Amino acid sequence: DCSAMIKMRMIELDAQSPGNDPEFAALAREMYYLMGANMTSILGHDGPDWRTEDEFRKWRDGVLLAGLVKDTFHLLLVDGQGLRGFLSFSAPSGNAEIYVNEIQIRPSARKDGVTLRRLVEGFVTRIANLPHETIQTYVNRRNDESQQLILKAGFRIESQAERGTRFTASKATVLARLRTRRQNNRQQATLERAPEP
Repeated sequence: DCSAMIKMRMIELDAQSPGNDPEFAALAREMYYLMGANMTSILGHDGPDWRTEDEFRKWRDGVLLAGLVKDTFHLLLVDGQGLRGFLSFSAPSGNAEIYVNEIQIRPSARKDGVTLRRLVEGFVTRIANLPHETIQTYVNRRNDESQQLILKAGFRIESQAERGTRFTASKATVLARLRTRRQNNRQQATLERAPEP
């Protein structure tokens, strides 16, 4: 498991983070640039130049900070090089749905077998005891890899629009599927480490 070789830590940003976390400003900027670079690779360069300070401030104030006030949480996985990836979700009180807003992973960490798993495990741990019953998300039509991952996690297509697909699943189904996968991965790792007879 390469996670033993790479020092990583999970950080959760919530409504208290802007005032309490001295790293918040730097982490917000890293989130923005990771998301911008990943989305540009999928969607191209349509619209205003996202790399400007003005666009960053619009996102920070209108999306990140506004979302934190409205029960949005961000799970960030950080290593010695900075932000490895993050998973953002909204879990409004009084609502039956959790909404997965973003899963963004640094290109060099996408197929490492660790980053996505650690983010998903953090998400599962974080939502397991929440009262919400359903998980929803949306994936751009051009992002085929993400659509396949969502379906493997137990989601089904709820509706399709011109730009993408909305997925939904019961929280119980997703948790059961991910826990089974985690158990299978542990069993496989145990078998791989076992000495040959």
